Amino acid sequence: MIQSPRIPNQKAPLKTRRMIWLAMTASLVMYFILAYLQRDSQAPYAEEIDSFTLIIYSISIVTAAGSVLLPRLVKNSRMSAISVEIAQWALAEATAIYGLVLEVGHHSPRYFGLPLMTAGLALILYLAPRMDQTSGRPIQ
Repeated sequence: MIQSPRIPNQKAPLKTRRMIWLAMTASLVMYFILAYLQRDSQAPYAEEIDSFTLIIYSISIVTAAGSVLLPRLVKNSRMSAISVEIAQWALAEATAIYGLVLEVGHHSPRYFGLPLMTAGLALILYLAPRMDQTSGRPIQ
């Protein structure tokens, strides 16, 4: 007997998007935990912000802006909506990773990377997959 193909569930894409988003958000929470656990309050810290920190902050600003502006930049491309969303989440996570690099690299209680990690978490929370309340369809 030939079985009919499964009719796709309208909520399945939203569930898939939410699972991917949740996994990426959980990894950001792990970055905060890792940064907290590696912190050494006895380590000497830099009195001033060095050029490496400024470079990382500059790259992070561009990455965070790209995360928000990506849908407009690829509007006329052939990328699927879920691909654009995953790319946005990856850029938001990259912002947090830059912060983690600063936290691990400085080993200081001055928390150079904490603002970047917080910005990455705020971005990924802002970019959470949502449903349109009027049509009941996922917001692309």
